[in-house]
Amino acid sequence: MTRLAVPHRKVLGEIRKDLALFPVIAPKDSTFPEALASLARLRWLSAPQVYDLFLAYTARDNQVTILYTLNDRHFRIPLP
Repeated sequence: MTRLAVPHRKVLGEIRKDLALFPVIAPKDSTFPEALASLARLRWLSAPQVYDLFLAYTARDNQVTILYTLNDRHFRIPLP
């Protein structure tokens, strides 16, 4: 929702709907060290992918088993 071309009020409404349905999760103490270790190995990641890496680790550490995104480019591995 952060990059959709929609009015601010609509985004706030959508966030409120999501918060009513889904719990808010936060990184665990182990999330950042593990994500940083992966980041050291994944040197090809671009800036947006680094944020997505932390989101994915936070999701994993909170037992989230399904991620939904409208932009899967940040999760693709580039071909050599």
